[in-house]
Amino acid sequence: MNKILIHHCSEAYHELIGTELGGFATNMKDQQLANIDIFDELPKAPSVIEGLITLHLSKYEAWQKGGINQKGESVTATKNLMDGMDENRVYVDKKADGSEEIIIQGGYDVTSTARTAADRCKIPTNGLGKHGTPNEILTECDAMAGATAYGCFCSIDEALDIVFEDGKIKSITAPKGFTMDVNKERKKSFGSLIAGRVYFFQYYCSNAAGVTKLGKVFSFRASDN
Repeated sequence: MNKILIHHCSEAYHELIGTELGGFATNMKDQQLANIDIFDELPKAPSVIEGLITLHLSKYEAWQKGGINQKGESVTATKNLMDGMDENRVYVDKKADGSEEIIIQGGYDVTSTARTAADRCKIPTNGLGKHGTPNEILTECDAMAGATAYGCFCSIDEALDIVFEDGKIKSITAPKGFTMDVNKERKKSFGSLIAGRVYFFQYYCSNAAGVTKLGKVFSFRASDN
């Protein structure tokens, strides 16, 4: 199994105090303001964060100069700033969806964790059809290791001329049309078919690593018996 890095906003700023925290928060605020077209729904607007920074710094300075009696207000002001930064961090994390660049644009440091990535499953094999109810064909293919979903194309009288990559139809020639079963199940049902006509099928499967190409074409004749 492969390892991939997942990027998130670091919470290391929780270790900062006083003017160091103020400096980090100011940079964060400035970055978010500069990229407000990306971060247009921040829980705490840059102007709100600026007010929290100002209060944090003034209360911290008062504590350092005035002694223990000023500590309580300083702790409260710091907590309010941290809470605002945390709210925006959660938002930026969601917006970034793992993008290191967007995390940096949001004013946060990047932290990365490694997780095991799913291996791409192999192209489905041994597709087959059988009669179901009248004018119905039931299809299935081999169960492919690691696959979490299966899809199948169906066309009448002739196989599709199709280029299917990464779960998208790049090109297709289907003079008589086609249907596509995207139900995740491996065993599928195609109904309301025309008795005596031959139908052509191609399977694909997918998991978190991506979508396979199409498997080999197989065919089956519909019946009204």
